Parts: sequence; C-alpha cells; structure tokens
Amino acid sequence: MYVQKCEKCSNQFTKKTIRKSIMSWIGYEPIVCEKCKSIHYVYFRTRILLSIFIPVPLFTILLITKNFSFNISFPVLILIFVLWYSLLIFSIPFFARYRIKEKNK
Repeated sequence: MYVQKCEKCSNQFTKKTIRKSIMSWIGYEPIVCEKCKSIHYVYFRTRILLSIFIPVPLFTILLITKNFSFNISFPVLILIFVLWYSLLIFSIPFFARYRIKEKNK
C-alpha cells in the first residue's frame, strides 16, 4: 500500500489532496499534479470500493442484531459507524487510484 504518484512526472500526491478529491461535495474531483499540471481521474474500481465500504459495517451489524437477537443500542451503532468511517477516511490515500484519461484522436 502506497500513496499514488503522478503517471507523467512521478510527483507523489499528498494524502490531503487525495482525501479532498474523494470527499468533495460535487463528487470525485480530479487531481491536478503540482509539477506537470496533468489531470488524474479516479478509477471506477475505487468508486465501487468506497460505495461498498461505507455502508457495509452498519448493515452487517444491523443484520447480526436482528438475526441473533443481540441488543445493541442505537448510540453504540452510531459510534461503530463513526469509528469505521474515520478509519476509512484515513486509509483512502493508500487504496484510491487515479489515471490520466487519454484523448480520442
């Protein structure tokens, strides 16, 4: 696991830049390399992984509690979800991948 570098000039993207790109309000923003100004777009695979990783713990806990009659209070469920989401935010730069789109000629 490593933080991705620019495909053209090998300049390493900062973790903050990657998090900002993924967590943007308008969706997955492209990253512009600081050195060569090339534009990198997020892989579709990264989008799929994030859409799976965000709700999975909540649904898993809810299914376990309903099927096995565990009593977990709502605040505990929220705490588990917040902890999972925090872990996900800090690990995003290590698995998020970007690429440069080639223009059609």
